[in-house]
Amino acid sequence: MEQHITIIGAGLGGLTLASILHKHGIDVAVYDLEASPTIRHQGSILDMHEESGQLALRKAGLFEAFRQKVVPAGDDMLILDKSGTVRWEDSGDDSRPEIDRGSLREILLQSLPVESIHWGSKVSSVAKLEEGSYEVRLANGETFTTGLLIGADGAWSKVRPLLSGAQPIYSGISFIETYLFDVDTCHPEIANLVGRGSMFALSDEKGLMTHRDGDGRLTVYIGLKIPEHWMTSAGIDASDTEAIRLHLLNYFSGWDDRLRALIAESDAEFIHRGIYALPVGQRWGTRPRGHVAWRCRPPDVAVRWRGCQSRHA
Repeated sequence: MEQHITIIGAGLGGLTLASILHKHGIDVAVYDLEASPTIRHQGSILDMHEESGQLALRKAGLFEAFRQKVVPAGDDMLILDKSGTVRWEDSGDDSRPEIDRGSLREILLQSLPVESIHWGSKVSSVAKLEEGSYEVRLANGETFTTGLLIGADGAWSKVRPLLSGAQPIYSGISFIETYLFDVDTCHPEIANLVGRGSMFALSDEKGLMTHRDGDGRLTVYIGLKIPEHWMTSAGIDASDTEAIRLHLLNYFSGWDDRLRALIAESDAEFIHRGIYALPVGQRWGTRPRGHVAWRCRPPDVAVRWRGCQSRHA
């Protein structure tokens, strides 16, 4: 089987490109390893900048659909210290409106023909052929060729090695993600503390960060400088939520109890998300093949965290 344009990865980057191409009458096939678009929660909210995310959605003809799904007051921000004292506050100006990632993905999926997306199609390898096209091999043994191959498959891309041998390196920082559900009703003191949008509590080279999602959920990120395989080092079973909770609370000894409650009262498991980056100085060549990347959830928060640390300092 031969495709003309193939995108590996049905995340926000891959789907946005596919939607823009489709709007301009260009057929594209998208392959993703997940079994379906609803197999997992897509994560917290995403701020959309005028010069990048919003511009892309305008190009795809989806800007109005996006505006209808914007989280009210999602761009509000609070910065607290470990005592819970507000050190900086911004009510936002709607120039970087926030949207649930799941809602944005649904908008993008609805803009594309159902048959253009191939779910449950994990790529095991890619190779350039002598005539200039590319062969893609799937985990199920299926192979196909494509004239243009675009990698939108994240940090551990199968396509990127065609452009560079660089591999992501662990930064020494990890975010542990958890959730509080129906926060206004079930956790009113926490709801009052974190405000209407994002909250960053920063001190002692660590942080507690929250986003309000559009469904009443509060997403919590616990930012720490810890070893890459910290649970193994600490002898903690990754499935033992209570052991992880107690271990994390120890990092925040001396912090205000209202902030510690973000960990103590969480309603979900703790998901470890290490922050990885390509080596400093990495450059991309100008070879006739493509690789695109949409900044994934933890690095997005990490960038905000570092910016807020600068303000707090």
